[in-house]
Amino acid sequence: LLGPWGVTGDIHGNGYVSDHTGNVIYKVVGDNVTLFAGSLDSNAEFDGPSGLTVDFHGNVYVADQYNLRIQQIDPMGTVSTFYDTDLQGPTDLVFGSNGKLYVADGTRILEIVGGTSKSYGNNPEFSQPMGLAIDRLGNLYVSDIGTDKIYRIGTDETITVLAGSTKGFRNGPGLEAQFDMPHDLFVDEDFNVYVSDSGNHQIRKIDSDGYVSSFAGSRTSENV
Repeated sequence: LLGPWGVTGDIHGNGYVSDHTGNVIYKVVGDNVTLFAGSLDSNAEFDGPSGLTVDFHGNVYVADQYNLRIQQIDPMGTVSTFYDTDLQGPTDLVFGSNGKLYVADGTRILEIVGGTSKSYGNNPEFSQPMGLAIDRLGNLYVSDIGTDKIYRIGTDETITVLAGSTKGFRNGPGLEAQFDMPHDLFVDEDFNVYVSDSGNHQIRKIDSDGYVSSFAGSRTSENV
């Protein structure tokens, strides 16, 4: 792998990994890793594939960042363009239980349904939203590497800062905590949010009360 970025899985236990530098998508079945889509030569179908998500039919969706489009890969590995209208550079995407697709794109979050898009949770503070996750109630979580904050967008599109203040490293209550270029996110069934805090070389945990702690890793790049 030249530059692994996005990771997702389907209901059958298969895993998928995007290689942002190699411009390919790999499929992981048990210990077996195979090329699923894309090409390692100059005819690559992707240019900077980033975040991944999977629908209930087993189709994989790719935030194709530098091609400014969302690509769909069917279970047989056939690639097609799912959405490519006025995108700024998508970096992550996730499906809600409502079947709508949410995309981190440039300085905004988009909601895509039925081939059309709209801004979701319009927030003038967004700088570089990078990662997305959604909880079982439909709340959307956004990591922003420009503001070094984690946001929550409610189902009514109300936006709140869940955690983060200024760039740095600090554990503690959410609005006092500090992150350094937070990238990907995951939310568990108990509403704990896990953040890949790339600048601090740690996985940080935001519990359901908003308290931030170090979950894994150390603050040196040799011990991530």
